[in-house]
Amino acid sequence: MKNLIDLHLYLDVSLPYPTVKKLMKAHNFPSLTETQLKEKLSVSR
Repeated sequence: MKNLIDLHLYLDVSLPYPTVKKLMKAHNFPSLTETQLKEKLSVSR
């Protein structure tokens, strides 16, 4: 299980915000400001 957790940590924040915004738009998600998006995508350690 540790390998899966390590992979998850590696993949965190691997998408730039502009890419996430494009994907959200393409899939009809509500639009978010850069600050709102950062809050939703960030995790504390």
